[in-house]
Amino acid sequence: MKHILLGALLAPALAAGQARGVTARFAAVTYLTTTTAYLNAGRADGLRDSVRLEVFRHGQRVGAIRVAFLASHQASCDIVDTVRALAIGDSARYVPAAGPAVSTAAAPVGWSAASRPAPRLLTGTVGLEYFSVSGDGVHLSQPGVDLRLFAGPPGSQWGGVMDLRERRATTAAPGTSTSAVTESRVYQAFMRWRPGGASLRVEMGRQFVEGLSSVGLVDGLQIVRETPTWAVGGFVGTQPGLADLEVSSDIRMVGAFVRRQGQPAGGGAWSLTAGASGSYQIWRTNREFMYFEARYFSSRFSGYLSQEVDYYRPWKRVGGESAFSPTATFGQLRFEVTPGLAIEGGVDERRNVRLFEDVVSPESTFDAAFRRGAWIGTSLRPGEHVWVELDARASDGGTIGRTASYTASVSLVRLGALGASARTRATYYLSPGRVGRLAAMTVGVAPADRWRVSVDLGQRDETVAILSSPQVSRWVGLSLDVSLARAWFMTFSATRQRGAQQNADQLFAYLSYRL
Repeated sequence: MKHILLGALLAPALAAGQARGVTARFAAVTYLTTTTAYLNAGRADGLRDSVRLEVFRHGQRVGAIRVAFLASHQASCDIVDTVRALAIGDSARYVPAAGPAVSTAAAPVGWSAASRPAPRLLTGTVGLEYFSVSGDGVHLSQPGVDLRLFAGPPGSQWGGVMDLRERRATTAAPGTSTSAVTESRVYQAFMRWRPGGASLRVEMGRQFVEGLSSVGLVDGLQIVRETPTWAVGGFVGTQPGLADLEVSSDIRMVGAFVRRQGQPAGGGAWSLTAGASGSYQIWRTNREFMYFEARYFSSRFSGYLSQEVDYYRPWKRVGGESAFSPTATFGQLRFEVTPGLAIEGGVDERRNVRLFEDVVSPESTFDAAFRRGAWIGTSLRPGEHVWVELDARASDGGTIGRTASYTASVSLVRLGALGASARTRATYYLSPGRVGRLAAMTVGVAPADRWRVSVDLGQRDETVAILSSPQVSRWVGLSLDVSLARAWFMTFSATRQRGAQQNADQLFAYLSYRL
């Protein structure tokens, strides 16, 4: 197992917005696992339990998260949905609750802020981690270290980002010798120049491309100019090696985008984006596509739609393809009927673009198999501490094939002096020749704003027509999050799975220090 392809440590300009008459704030995503996002804002910054937050990158919505645990200045959030994989540095938008002054250190340039801490020349995190998984006689251990730095205070002309990772993976398998591989990778390393103010941004180095999400990383030059109503930009460079992220000149890339954005008089924000990109290998076409995106969000309604359309040159149409072919579609609508009742639905016909996975669980692996398709659901909050969610999904492109699934979940949060919480989830699914059920539960306590401990367990049973007996898999896990002042953070998780799907023991530990 590898790590999530992380990036976009900075969240560049978004237009100023308001919700319910209160200025919106932003918290930065500081760490990620497959199911959890950690933020650098907490209860003292105006966040509250169970609040749903929209996550943005370069002014584009990339997903939604819900607060699960709050410390004074950090939060652990469940990942609710993703347009594309979340990344460290993405900005989570929230409306602060009344209380202490809100920190705005993570507010992207262009969003209004009531207060701002003194600028710092250098910020970032240093982290140590250990990951291991054992199953069927095979054992993988992987210690690692990472360094993420941001240079340049807000508003300065010069700045930069560096994201370095080093890991040593040791694998032992029956009948083979032990093998060890050391990986040193640069996930981002670029300098930023803002000549003549914040509206123009010039970046050189390894970076994520703005406006064209599926391009991903590029080694090259990117220029973006953004105002409160318009944004336009382009890039040129080469694609890093897919396997090792080494600098490579095999694939050359170029692209551009334009975005119109604004704020209706009644509040909220909207944007329309159009772009195109091409990649070429030894001057032969690798891929050429157009990209379209529309988004709108307000205090009660949000909508998002993205579409990629590939262009196939004549020599690529030998299989009967048309010249223009829609290749990736994602759309989602959410409407808050009342403060405690919301309805949402969507369609997901994207390819699976996640390149590296971090800590996975049997529940997240199950959900990944049903990701593509269409769904509709509702969430209800009958009381301050209770959430109820229902959804139905028709999957047609996942690893399990064409399937219908139905899920119900109930969550209880911040009960009593111990801050107890519980979540139960049940899913029933069926497809030709296959019927299955998944049940999972997580129970935890957070008696102080500095730590949380939880236990999760679940079972999946599946009956397949060609097999004589049901396939059953069970798992149990333990998780611990500890926030030590504002600078230190530790997370630990261990999971044991037994049954037909897989026999595996997994352990993950991470300790970070914020500079």
